[in-house]
Amino acid sequence: MFDALVDAAFRYKARQTVRLEPSHGIANVPSSPVFLYVHVPFCEVLCPYCSFHRVHLEERRARSYFSALRREIRLYRDQGYVFSGVYVGGGTPTVLPDELAETLALIRELNPGLSEVSVETNPKDLRDEVLRVLESAGVDRLSVGVQTFDDGLLRQMMRLEKYGCRAEILDRLAAAAGRFRTLNVDMMWNLPQQTAAMLEADLDTLLMSPANQASLYPLMTSPSAARRMAKTLGRRRRERMGDFYERILSRLGPSFAPTSAWCVTAISRPSMPMPRAVVSTQPGKRPWVES
Repeated sequence: MFDALVDAAFRYKARQTVRLEPSHGIANVPSSPVFLYVHVPFCEVLCPYCSFHRVHLEERRARSYFSALRREIRLYRDQGYVFSGVYVGGGTPTVLPDELAETLALIRELNPGLSEVSVETNPKDLRDEVLRVLESAGVDRLSVGVQTFDDGLLRQMMRLEKYGCRAEILDRLAAAAGRFRTLNVDMMWNLPQQTAAMLEADLDTLLMSPANQASLYPLMTSPSAARRMAKTLGRRRRERMGDFYERILSRLGPSFAPTSAWCVTAISRPSMPMPRAVVSTQPGKRPWVES
């Protein structure tokens, strides 16, 4: 029963967090600044568990997308939208660092009062040339999609060869340490083949990493992603969610403070405030506002 309650609670919180309502058109300008979400759908590897919109990276197609994205951002500004901050997710926003930098520069130019810039990336892109681009673009929160430090699970998830093993990921996180106000690590738990010992090892590795924030998500997939995942990773197991979640809270408790159902922040440094309203921008799609 406890496992079912934990599962239901996470699904409820996820629905609340990403609750989207039609904005009724770009002309319906909010009376106060809103938080901008920018989606970059391109990935070098399409992970089998992912439920987000993503496509294989083709450089020419991606550059065309970024160009359209910037045109759409200008349309919003011309209508009178003011953005208080921006979160760039994906996909992998850093697949073309120069295009990302140009897009962030435009957002800053159009919104001088921009206070927060958060960007998702993967361990492979924690290279000095990419990190310098992100620093110059004013990124203050970098969220790294690690998912797990277990090499066996990374191999099953088709991430080991492309994004590196545990030791390589730790080295790359060290390269990013101190360069951004918040270095967040995205982790997944309750993976089909993950044991309690594997979870404990992941938490130990997280604690020894330089990350000062972590987002730990239980595996939750759409029906289509669940079918894909069953062929590679196996099926999601709900019966151990309560045990795994208690282990996470117990192990991280002395060093990290929970700030949401899945996010913990190092006690020595507070997290960035969550946006109160979000405009989601993706070329060719209808704008949405999260309230």
